[in-house]
Amino acid sequence: MTTKHQHYIPRMAEKSIDRASRFYPIISVMGPRQAGKTQMIIQHFSDFKYFDFESPHTRKKVLEDPEKFVRDHIEGAIFDEFHFVPHITEVLKVVADELVRKSLLTTRFVLTSSHNYLHADEGITETMVGRASLIELLSMTSAELDVDDPYAMMYKGGYPVIHTKEENPQEYFRNYLRFYLEREVRMVHNIEDWKKFLLFMKMCANRVGNLISYETIQSRLGLSRKKIDHWLNILEISYIIFMAPEYDNNFEKTLTSHPKLYFYDTGLASFLLGIHSQDVAKNHDMRGALFENLVISDVRKTIMAANKTLEPSFWLSPAHKGNPGYEVDLILASGLNMKAIEIKIADTFDPHWFGNLNRLDAEKSKVFHEYERYVIYTGPTMDVPGGKALNFKDVGMLLEY
Repeated sequence: MTTKHQHYIPRMAEKSIDRASRFYPIISVMGPRQAGKTQMIIQHFSDFKYFDFESPHTRKKVLEDPEKFVRDHIEGAIFDEFHFVPHITEVLKVVADELVRKSLLTTRFVLTSSHNYLHADEGITETMVGRASLIELLSMTSAELDVDDPYAMMYKGGYPVIHTKEENPQEYFRNYLRFYLEREVRMVHNIEDWKKFLLFMKMCANRVGNLISYETIQSRLGLSRKKIDHWLNILEISYIIFMAPEYDNNFEKTLTSHPKLYFYDTGLASFLLGIHSQDVAKNHDMRGALFENLVISDVRKTIMAANKTLEPSFWLSPAHKGNPGYEVDLILASGLNMKAIEIKIADTFDPHWFGNLNRLDAEKSKVFHEYERYVIYTGPTMDVPGGKALNFKDVGMLLEY
């Protein structure tokens, strides 16, 4: 059953915002358009004055005297889409330092941005370090939405308006691509051939849960390896995709290994794949890959909401001396603790799913003091011999140490 929502839906990230608001003069919330950043911030800081920097009128007012504008609102202000006036961060830097020297650490300014400046603008990043708590808000997780049907979640995704206003996902994502992504990508990143870029996105959707096939993209779209990497970076900066690296104790190998590609939102991936209904999602050839994407995306969003530094990865053991290789879908390693997770789109637990987890245990038992086995599936959460089976909505339990 899918819960219907009519009003504001609380977000996991609010706990991190509560903590940060007691220690940082600035909170910066980044994430894709339509993820609910503005609504959450206005809900949370209801007594702050709100300014939309995407508005030309507001930008003109700010540019007349940035320092006066900031100081006039030092008691509390929200600067929405602040990246449209990036140099205001220089003023915020000075004001924040003054507040810190006076031990006035409670939050006075909240910044939002649909542009990930951590990857795109070193100047803004350097200004924010030590003065702002950086929080990333993505589309909603299965747990936040209380969606029990994985196929509904795979088809609809987690953008709030689809659930709060019951918008048609097909119409929503058609407009999302047209009015948000196209504008964002073309204006900010100067993409001249939007049709080819859209085809590139569709090819990425066809690779969810897999390594990137440079050869296929090059042959289909005529793009160089450098151009492909550039466009992948744009999709990452825009919070459309993320990469999960292959896990290895060797840090340099992890950096150079080929990552797997995932979409932050399965609804967008399904739309790009031409999946036009929940029933189609349930019978689609890529339902397994989309379910894996849903789980790993929810894990990543939960980590980000908790403001943790944990990075999801996967385990790949190649064939060696006659022994067949194997793969483990998800690895969460923290200190001397490793959690290894297999992801299966099935309602009934099967003990054989622990096969690769047991093989991995034999390889890594000398490295980690604690090694925990999990299977995430569509059935009930329960203890099973040798580990735990988790329903896909319960991925937050993986972060309990």
